[in-house]
Amino acid sequence: VMLSQSISAEEALKLGVVNAVAPLGKLDDKVREMVDRMLTLSPASLHYYKLHLNFWRDLVWDLTWEQAKEWFSLHIGSVEPAAGLWAFKEKKKESVYPGIRKMLAEGVDGQFPYGPYMAFCERCGAKYLPSESVYCLKCGAKLK
Repeated sequence: VMLSQSISAEEALKLGVVNAVAPLGKLDDKVREMVDRMLTLSPASLHYYKLHLNFWRDLVWDLTWEQAKEWFSLHIGSVEPAAGLWAFKEKKKESVYPGIRKMLAEGVDGQFPYGPYMAFCERCGAKYLPSESVYCLKCGAKLK
């Protein structure tokens, strides 16, 4: 999971991630076989098995949800999420993160790669422009 790599169906079966694998043409038959087997089991047992199976997932989710929201709120405008979303939109196969790591190692601020939003355009009144901007992002005037 942490390597963000796909694994084959056979590897998933070997690791115990899935109960069975089937070629696409036989998938419906395999699903029907498993459903038919579950229909012979105790409904209450299946219900509680599912609750127990999901317990750890739900526990972790409940404990980390607020942290995830906070991180996302604080970082959505920064380089990492923006680059990741752009790469996803463009269906890029190669990772954008080695370039980001290089940029951060060179001292660029990942939150404000072009400086904090402190510049002001005297011509059009635009505020909160990146402080390293040479030109106004609204009207194109040269900034002082």
